[in-house]
Amino acid sequence: MKLRLCLLTLMCFLSVSVFGQTIPKQINYQGVLKEGSALVNGNNLFTFRIYNEPTGGSALWTESRTILVENGLFSAHLGSVTPIAGVPFDRVHFLGITIGTGPELTPRTTLTPSPYSFMSMDIMDEAVTTTKIQAKAVIAEKIDTNQVVMSINGLKDDVSLVAGSDITITPSGNNITISSTGGASGIGGNGTTNYLSKFTGTTSIGNSVFYETEGKIGLGTTSPDHSLTINSTPTAGLGLKISRDNGGLGIALLEDSQPSGLRGWSFNLYQQKLSIITTQDNGFSTIKSLISFDRNGNIGIGTTNPDYPLQVISNRRYAGYFVTDSVSSSTHAVHGEITGSGNGSSIGVYGKSSPADGWGFGGSFIGGYIGVSGRVLNPSGTGIYYGVVGAVSGGSNPAGSRYGVWGTADGTGTGTRVGVVGSAAGGTTNWGGYFSGNVNVTGTISKGGGSFKIDHPLDPANKYLYHSFVESPDMKNIYDGTVITDASGFATVTLPDWFEALNKDFRYQLTVIGEFAQAIIEEKINNNQFTIRTDKPNIEVCWLITGIRKDAFAEKYRIPVEELKQGDEAGKYLYPDAYNMPVRMGIDYEIINRFKEKNID
Repeated sequence: MKLRLCLLTLMCFLSVSVFGQTIPKQINYQGVLKEGSALVNGNNLFTFRIYNEPTGGSALWTESRTILVENGLFSAHLGSVTPIAGVPFDRVHFLGITIGTGPELTPRTTLTPSPYSFMSMDIMDEAVTTTKIQAKAVIAEKIDTNQVVMSINGLKDDVSLVAGSDITITPSGNNITISSTGGASGIGGNGTTNYLSKFTGTTSIGNSVFYETEGKIGLGTTSPDHSLTINSTPTAGLGLKISRDNGGLGIALLEDSQPSGLRGWSFNLYQQKLSIITTQDNGFSTIKSLISFDRNGNIGIGTTNPDYPLQVISNRRYAGYFVTDSVSSSTHAVHGEITGSGNGSSIGVYGKSSPADGWGFGGSFIGGYIGVSGRVLNPSGTGIYYGVVGAVSGGSNPAGSRYGVWGTADGTGTGTRVGVVGSAAGGTTNWGGYFSGNVNVTGTISKGGGSFKIDHPLDPANKYLYHSFVESPDMKNIYDGTVITDASGFATVTLPDWFEALNKDFRYQLTVIGEFAQAIIEEKINNNQFTIRTDKPNIEVCWLITGIRKDAFAEKYRIPVEELKQGDEAGKYLYPDAYNMPVRMGIDYEIINRFKEKNID
């Protein structure tokens, strides 16, 4: 930053006691510090140096200290930290000033004659004493070498001290005491103990409203319990009002006063917005967090321009973190609710995460019982309602795989694992699951019955046609066809090359078509073919062969024909209504109705 000083004043030798006393070598320095055209505020590190050259050279004396700058004004007693010693004030000297780690300000300040009173101090301490004056020890050589005071502010020879109005001058030995006696033309008044004084008139002093006790100041109270305690009354207006033009920080609360580690809070009211900033490092250059309030009632965290009642912008792992230790069916760590009415499809809770294609979870939920619960409560219309909708839509690459809903359940143990459960009841048509499109099952399907349902071929617009599945206690495959025997009454049927690899335990059926004839299996299946023989030539024969699956899946997951019900299933029914039993006797009753009984809202 580019700083400059103006309105400088130099004074020297504070608390001077005349003749024979030890006089501190100090220079009172005051100035105004600016950055550009703006006044500087806050704690700043100053370094002062005295040189015998206006530029360059080596410093004869150096002192560093932290000084509070208020509205650009600062003051320092040079020499109060590092004594000014060894500087021969026998010529013109120059004062250099450095702010922080920046370069030395230019030009250097020329020290006025006041600091050269150090020379007279040297004389009083070393050369000129009452005894030496009486002994005529002050000789011409001393005067020629500037070891005695030759003038005071231009006055020479005999100089008299004259007392002004209400001023008393009292000589005593080597001391001269100057004191004020007060009076009508002076300043006087009465006050109460512990009250800070104020001018009650042009020449009178009395109590202010500030009260000080034990290092604490009270405004409107005589019992301050903090460094500053303000007790306001309704007639006094606001308890505290702070205004600042041209923006900037309104209030700063700091944890310590070290310039290299300022930490605390600052409050800024600017353009009808209040910002609360936590700060660290040097000054307010590093913003750690920010809370802002605008006139529309919006609150922003990490932003000064919130567009919503609460807007959080963060680069941290969690933009928001909500925790509650309440445990009940009505506890919501996060609650989103639309209370308006109308036909809009408003969203109670919205989550989005798409940092890159193929990455991101819109929502992730972990529950000890139910991970996600999606429901429509008490619908009253005639439309379609969805408890849970999973969809993948759009996209420009047709080769990508898309899963609208994915359900998985795993873990060790003997319990039941179900990836997806669906149930329906109470309607004219009840589908536990409905699929529009093909269905692929890589495991085994267990069912109470099965059929195909198609539009009726003779009346497709108005009727359905059903056919039931063919059931078997075995994992059985069925193959059939027709063949015509040759002139000798023989026919060979060739099967697929995988036939014997898939099947075992074959069964044969033959039916003659067209005329009475006999047909037999001349040779059973071997090398994926078999031979039929009839007692007449050129006979059409229908054949049907069944086989039991022997592939790896069938051998490992053979479907049992009979099985005892185990655990909670014992004594219950898959289809209680078929046996005139109540619904609660159903095996799947608990699976379907358990979460309803927990009164989840």
